[in-house]
Amino acid sequence: MEASIVLSVNNFVSQSQFLSWLIWFFATYFVGLIFFIFFWFIIFAADKKQELKIAFYVLLSAAMARGVTEIIRFFYHKPRPFEVIGGINKLFSEFSPAFPSGHATFFFAFATAVFLYHRKLGMIFFAMALINSLARVASGVHWPSDVLAGAAVGIITALILFKAFEKIRSKFERRLKAIDKN
Repeated sequence: MEASIVLSVNNFVSQSQFLSWLIWFFATYFVGLIFFIFFWFIIFAADKKQELKIAFYVLLSAAMARGVTEIIRFFYHKPRPFEVIGGINKLFSEFSPAFPSGHATFFFAFATAVFLYHRKLGMIFFAMALINSLARVASGVHWPSDVLAGAAVGIITALILFKAFEKIRSKFERRLKAIDKN
């Protein structure tokens, strides 16, 4: 089933040089645009101190989620579609295991972390993470299950880290209030 999805989408994309270029762009260099928008938002934020705290949480969530991906890949090696399906038009090469998608993990954690503080901006980042993930399937470097698993790992990691940060923050605020009372 997954093989037919990947092959069908990849063959459709490969019929047009422009569409192939567009999918290649969204699967590779689009990530630069994601970072540009994120840092643009921080640079022009009204409350830079608060936004830098949020940026720390966002980047830490994405990095930790990516670390979870590498642990999974260490124990489970799944080949990429272009390695096992004949007829794939490989738009670029990847050499690490496919499952879960590192890009999907990173950018869905990123989007989740942003969303928890800025709903509208978070929705934009979710859309961008989805575009990147779908482009990586269309380019033949990931299976649909790779990006679904990556999205799940990213979202769950960001939520767990958010809960941990909130506990630490509330404990810190309680201690500050206790000090102020004395």
